[in-house]
Amino acid sequence: MDDEKTRFLDTLLLRLAEVYEEGKDHVVLLKDETQAEKEVLAQLRAERSITKRRGGGWSFTDVGYEKYTTRIKALRALEKLN
Repeated sequence: MDDEKTRFLDTLLLRLAEVYEEGKDHVVLLKDETQAEKEVLAQLRAERSITKRRGGGWSFTDVGYEKYTTRIKALRALEKLN
């Protein structure tokens, strides 16, 4: 995965985790995704980590949240260091 996709994935995972932890009725809205971002979303959908919700927003599935929990914790730890 190239740098642009990795940065987008990391940012998206943090946003999805925040929303997931707040409650399942919340979604992450994205506008005007780049091709790279669309590819990341497609990958996450294919592995059933995210789902598209009514109104066009995205949310973690339970499987996706569990799969990425370790990475999310690491990203949050890095944020605290900066």
